[in-house]
Formats: sequence, structure tokens, C-alpha cells
Amino acid sequence: MSVQRDVRGLHQTSDLGLQLDGTPIPALSASDSYQYLGIGDGFDHVRRRVELGPAIAQLKHDATALLQSGLAPWQVVKAVKVYLYPRVEYALRHLRPFAQQLEGFDRHLVRGLRHLLRLPTSTTTAFLYAPVSRGGLGLLPLTELHGALQVAHGWQMLHSSDPATQRIARQQLRQIAEARYKLDVVLWKDREEELGELLLNSKLGASDPAPPKRRNADIGSLWFDVRGHLHRFGLMFEMAPAVEETGRRPRGCSFACPTTMVGWTIGMSFGT
Repeated sequence: MSVQRDVRGLHQTSDLGLQLDGTPIPALSASDSYQYLGIGDGFDHVRRRVELGPAIAQLKHDATALLQSGLAPWQVVKAVKVYLYPRVEYALRHLRPFAQQLEGFDRHLVRGLRHLLRLPTSTTTAFLYAPVSRGGLGLLPLTELHGALQVAHGWQMLHSSDPATQRIARQQLRQIAEARYKLDVVLWKDREEELGELLLNSKLGASDPAPPKRRNADIGSLWFDVRGHLHRFGLMFEMAPAVEETGRRPRGCSFACPTTMVGWTIGMSFGT
């Protein structure tokens, strides 16, 4: 897939014949998919969601083995953080799992830790997820880990040291905006940063130069998942402040959040 456009502004494909050690690499269309580290990547989200089922089942099995191993509670908690969570990070970053799959593991782990610590069932779970510095166990629900990983993945692409990766990420945001909103091509020319900011903040449809289309052919994607996570976490995507010496804003953006969530602030750059 190419991010270049023809003279009419339409996307043009690049039919390159790529080979690896003399073996041709098959070309994939937008509807095709491939597997990496055992995880399929593509637009068939219904089938891809099911792929996480066996991994979650294995995670529950291993969590049960830890809880029944006779290890000290602090050792069990550390093993969950160090050995169990990392095994599903890649899948959570690239799949769109059903919420009940993640919530099921969270409930399973909470029940096990309550039993291990000899706590009544009425005990609040807040201390399980509170930071260690505040007296909690420092765990993170898979539902929140999923959102954090996807936000971080989007940030890494937009903040990549590789200019090509940054360019592709900005172009993807523009393609989504063009599919879902009526954009004035002349007005939004060379304004990818602002367009990406408005799109991720769910403010693009409220602006006059970009009214939403009644019907569009766009599909779900990582960027719309990121937009949903930002809204749920209370994060906002903002342009960096102007530099005093020049009075111009640098080519960069950042995530800002309410004062009640200062710990979530993340830096981001759209610049090359």
C-alpha cells in the first residue's frame, strides 16, 4: 500500500515485487491479513478477537498455578507482573478483544488474590490496583492495560525516529478523516498535525470545515480505538506551546490531562 497520491489527489497503489532470499513475498490487499508471533493482523476483527481466547485461558491456568504454588503473596504478585502480563502485551496491542475476555481474567485474578490474602469477599478491589507507593499492589486490569498499550503504540508511531513511520501514521489519520468527514482539500492541505489532533480529540466533526458524512465506508482501526481510550482515560491531544524566541509553535504535539490525572501525561511529537 502506498501513501502517495496522483494528480487528482487519489491514493495510488505501489505494485512492488518484493523477495526474501529469492522467495517472492505475496502482496496483501486491504482485506487480507497475515500472522506475526502467532497473532493475526488485518481487518477481520471478529475472527481476530477470537484468537485471544486461548491465550486468556492459558493465562488463567498459569495464574491459578501461581496462586496454589505456596509462594508468598508478594512473590505471586511479582510473578503476575513480570511473567504473565508481558505474554499478552503484543496481542493486546494489536487485537480488538471482547471486553468480557479481559474482564474474565481480571475477576479470576481478584478472586484468587482475595483467597490467598484471606480477605472477605466484600473487600474492595481498589488496593489491588492502587500504586505501590500508595500502599496498593500495583496491578493493572487487562481492560486498562489494553487501552494503555494501544495509546502507547500510537504514540510510538507518531513519535518514531523514522520519518517514514511518522509520515505513514499521519497519512493514516488523514485517510480516516477523509473517509468519515467532508474535508476541503485546499483548506486542510499541509495541516496533518492539526487534523490528527482534532480527530483524536473527537472534535473534528464539530468544526465547520469538516462536517461528518452521513454514511461512510471506513472501518474500525487502531486510531479509532486510541481515540476511545483517550476519552475514557480523560486525556486530550494538544499542540505544543509556542517557542518564545520565534513565536512559532514547534512541530510537536503532546497529551494533556486534567489535574486529577497528572500521572497520565504523555509527550508526543508529530515532527520529523
